[in-house]
Amino acid sequence: MTEQLVCNSADLAQYKKVLSSLLLALAAGASSALLPRVDAPAPFNSSLFKDLNVSRGLNYHYYAVPADTGKPTLLFLHGFPSTSYDWCHQVTFFQDKGYGLLVPDMLGYGGTSKPLDPQLYVSSLVTRNIIDILC
Repeated sequence: MTEQLVCNSADLAQYKKVLSSLLLALAAGASSALLPRVDAPAPFNSSLFKDLNVSRGLNYHYYAVPADTGKPTLLFLHGFPSTSYDWCHQVTFFQDKGYGLLVPDMLGYGGTSKPLDPQLYVSSLVTRNIIDILC
């Protein structure tokens, strides 16, 4: 059976626009111009952390904030080695603006499974895991 991810084209276009702008600005080193300085970000609300066993049997730990009406949900993926907490400033900023947020600990980090088999870290498989969380 083939699974199909259904996306609302208007939401997808909005996600792409917001994320593209942020990624370009961050790559250019303009993060301080986009986001206000936060010296001591509020810790993540512990009641918004979730755990999910994805279709491959691995556990993913992630932070999930529902969006206010009319706002999209943003996906934040950290780099390596790192955890979801690296996004604490962005989470604070966007959560206060009513955006939905999905901020997972990637495979091998934080509260997510840490399998020893390197084949489980292949990008296409990790992508499938993230899609499982999104759905």
